[in-house]
Amino acid sequence: MSKYTVFLGDVSLDEYYRTDVWPVVGGKAFADQMEPKHGGMIANAACVYAALGGTARFMTPLNTGSVSEVLVEGLRNSGVAPDYVIWDDSLADSKCIIFLTGDNNTVMIVNTGLEKIHISEEYFTALKGAEFLYSTMPDLLRLRYRELRGLEVVSELRRAGVKVLCDLDTGYLEEDSEDNYKVLDIAVFNHIGFDRYKAGRSEEQAVADLLSYGISLAVVTYGSSGCRVFTPMEVFSVPAFQVDAVDVTGAGDTFSASLLYALQHMELRQAVRFASAAAAICVQGVGARSGAVSMEQVLAFLDQE
Repeated sequence: MSKYTVFLGDVSLDEYYRTDVWPVVGGKAFADQMEPKHGGMIANAACVYAALGGTARFMTPLNTGSVSEVLVEGLRNSGVAPDYVIWDDSLADSKCIIFLTGDNNTVMIVNTGLEKIHISEEYFTALKGAEFLYSTMPDLLRLRYRELRGLEVVSELRRAGVKVLCDLDTGYLEEDSEDNYKVLDIAVFNHIGFDRYKAGRSEEQAVADLLSYGISLAVVTYGSSGCRVFTPMEVFSVPAFQVDAVDVTGAGDTFSASLLYALQHMELRQAVRFASAAAAICVQGVGARSGAVSMEQVLAFLDQE
């Protein structure tokens, strides 16, 4: 059986608006409505991974409404297999509202009411067969399988040989515990998430703690300032490619998914530079999936630098 990665997490319809000025609390501002885009952190990552040539299977809870139909079809059209949807009509439509102001974006995620992700025997078998599980910490904590809860499920998958990449961004706000990091193989933070994780510790101490849990690779992204990479053997920085950013939505998802794909095909430093190039391509277009391009397109971008 060919290798595949299961992407566990959100898919959403991103409603876009552009405004010249972000209002103060209680204020008002005019906004121009733009064409909606397919989005969702994990769905974006899955589409990027598939566009590069990886085999991506998607797992998420959705209701059976028309918005969900559009989202599932969007995944399928992007080369992602939406084989493991957990249908639940108690959930609201999955949407994000994104405001573009200058070269910044503000994202509001609509709460669907999702609290637990109940995994069937069939879906658990699919997870056990994956080479990688790509998800977020909140989604991992929601997992339920038989009597196992949250990271107990993840630990069982890791015993079966599954490796876990976790995207630890600004959305990781609750239920933070050092024990949570002990089930990860690769941790990708943005700088806000990493500052929250450090909780007053120095970078050196925070990274030492992460690596002591068995994490083989930790990366911290700093947007246009590049990223920092940490392994048990080395620490290094990679600068970002300087491009004219139109919409930074999805840049982090593109980086993480491209990094995972590249790690499966090249050595670490090349992989990080490849992921940075993919993220640079992403921010030059509107929509979180602007980074869903072929490997040849990323390599062509690198050749121009």
